[in-house]
Amino acid sequence: MQRVLIWRQLPQDVEIRRHPLVVDPQELSVAVIEERWDVARPEFRSSEAFYYTALSVDDLRKRGIRNRQLLRVGLPDLKPKVLLSGVPEGQLLIDGNTVHLVGQQWWRGKLDAGQFTSAGSVPWFDRRYHDLTKGAGRTGDRVELKFIARSNHYGIVLCGRQRGGPALLAQVLFDGSGLSIQQAINRRKEKEEEDSLARTSPPRPSTPRRLTPPREVLWRASPLRIVNGLAFSPDGKCIVTPSLDVSPKGSVQTWDAADGRLLAEAPGHDTWVVRLVFSRSGKYVATGDAKGVIMIWNADPLRLLHRLQAHDKEIASLAFSWDDRWLGSAGRDYRVFVWDPGTGKPVYQLPQESRRMRANWIAFTPDNKRILLGDQSGAFWYWDLASGRLAGRIETLKWASGFLPDKTLLGVAADSTSSLVAWDCNTDTYRRLWPSAKGIPVAVSADGRRVAVLQRDVFVDGRRTRFSRLRVFELQTQKKLLATPFDSRKCEAFSPDGRIFVVVDGHGQLWRWDLDQQPAPAPATPESVEHQLGAFGQPVDPDGDCSFQIDDTMLTLTVPDTLHELTPDQSLMNAPRVLRRAHGDLLAEVKIEGRFQPAGSHIEGRPAHCSAGLLLFQDEQNYVRLERYVVRHSPGDSATSQAVLEIRQHGTIPKGGKLRALMPQHELRFLRLERRADKILALTSGDGFQWQYLPPRTVTLGPDLKVGVVATNNSSQPFAPRFSQFSVVQGK
Repeated sequence: MQRVLIWRQLPQDVEIRRHPLVVDPQELSVAVIEERWDVARPEFRSSEAFYYTALSVDDLRKRGIRNRQLLRVGLPDLKPKVLLSGVPEGQLLIDGNTVHLVGQQWWRGKLDAGQFTSAGSVPWFDRRYHDLTKGAGRTGDRVELKFIARSNHYGIVLCGRQRGGPALLAQVLFDGSGLSIQQAINRRKEKEEEDSLARTSPPRPSTPRRLTPPREVLWRASPLRIVNGLAFSPDGKCIVTPSLDVSPKGSVQTWDAADGRLLAEAPGHDTWVVRLVFSRSGKYVATGDAKGVIMIWNADPLRLLHRLQAHDKEIASLAFSWDDRWLGSAGRDYRVFVWDPGTGKPVYQLPQESRRMRANWIAFTPDNKRILLGDQSGAFWYWDLASGRLAGRIETLKWASGFLPDKTLLGVAADSTSSLVAWDCNTDTYRRLWPSAKGIPVAVSADGRRVAVLQRDVFVDGRRTRFSRLRVFELQTQKKLLATPFDSRKCEAFSPDGRIFVVVDGHGQLWRWDLDQQPAPAPATPESVEHQLGAFGQPVDPDGDCSFQIDDTMLTLTVPDTLHELTPDQSLMNAPRVLRRAHGDLLAEVKIEGRFQPAGSHIEGRPAHCSAGLLLFQDEQNYVRLERYVVRHSPGDSATSQAVLEIRQHGTIPKGGKLRALMPQHELRFLRLERRADKILALTSGDGFQWQYLPPRTVTLGPDLKVGVVATNNSSQPFAPRFSQFSVVQGK
């Protein structure tokens, strides 16, 4: 650390309100970097700089002059730099190279252009910038703006509130494709009714298909038993689980990892078993319960060795040393002990000072000389076992998962990127493994090949909801191997060789995935010889400039950097598609992957976009398509993603025939389109397990159709979506 930037706040009646200081710890110097700016709200902070609008002191002394300027203070020199002059009043938001100032009007400017243009008056009021004495905002049908922000998934969003109503979160669009605030409010009730109708019409289940990779139920627990953890033995031959009986009494079971047979069961705990860990040699198993009791077991055969009343409260974490000589325990009473697993005697207790850290995670360094403690705030600390003193803090990590084969610790970096890193406890250095990884790593295979990531708080139907999803990735390539919606409650583990992944669900079932086993290919549907691309069907390329590549069951459709659309009212029907024949009622489903990052539009005044999805096609005037649609309104803005359902009847879109649902891209990997007589159902999913519904629509199409996939592009760069797991089920 070379310099520290400190912002000082002085009383509000002082003309110069902030005096930023730079502290140099090496030279023991303090300097005021600037004191000639009166900082006025709004402010905007990024990871590297602080932006604000301000008036210089000289301007303040000149009556009637209000030359407000936009300034930046940040790396590398921490000196205020004037970016723009003549800045209007309003809330400040910076999105890439675009500056937004939102007051009575919405102003936009470019940092490199040096000027602002107005996008018009805003359809809400803001108490900071509207004169309420003139009547603005007095009526109850107007929305009061609370704040604006930039979302990673939806671009610029605003939060407002209508008098007497709930808070409103809306996306801001600049191309006229969205709704006004009042239209959104008026349609809220209608949309809720449509959503309710859609949810009461569950989708017809598709034919059974194998997941990727295949899964199976290894065993099912008794309905009177709750399983709360599991661990593989180091040799991979057995799985040990703690469970809670209806008594309630806690017991420990050993299962055959190959066929799920119960090998041994031993009672012991009087309450909920919350922690379980194997020693590295496989000799010992340690369990901890909610009353602070630790039990040390002989692993093979399963036999209780020692019962320790270790803590006054629940056991938070257990860990064996690398040589199996010691067992470390951390409790909710914030005490930390080291035990001898052979004798069951305590050999060490960390000093009282350690209780202030409130440790909830413990591990031994590979040299067995220090203990690693993680506290509730995400900080990690070293304690030296020889001296009993605090040996330092790891500021790089905010979460730790487990050790890799090279004895580095896999964790999440304590920065804004939340990257996965490998921390070397010997050199106190790290290497970045996965930049900007999403989720929390909850398990890592002993061979270091694979990592299980838990993701919570995702968006469904445009709303933030709370449920958990586990994903397994190849750590080196970040290739996803499986996704499951199970909320495992820390009940997941890899086999030592990384091949098998097991999860206990909330119903006591243990699910096992063989990650090396390839999924069974989708069964080929008998079709005519015109189908050139396997189960996908016949390619259609009106302009002859697109490419179609089939690899096993995956289709890659490459659209060049020229205009390709599917809009009959504009005589643009050159979007490439692949179609197969269908008849009557049907269900079509596909998984879509690829890089959805449009840049630069071929149509003046229109945003750049690209899309890929399902197409139910009668002719060029009558069709239905469900797409993963990504749009970028200007080069400096972030891209936003939507699920779009479009119905064409006689070349036009009927009333209610186009639906848009804002969703993050990772929730639009799977699309499903169903036809039931004259009703169309559209569904989207992020993993193929949890599905979200769009409101159903009615359309009149003939019985003989074609169904398949389609892609559009008006971007200045090629677009190559990948389609897989394509299936069509016909009939009732």
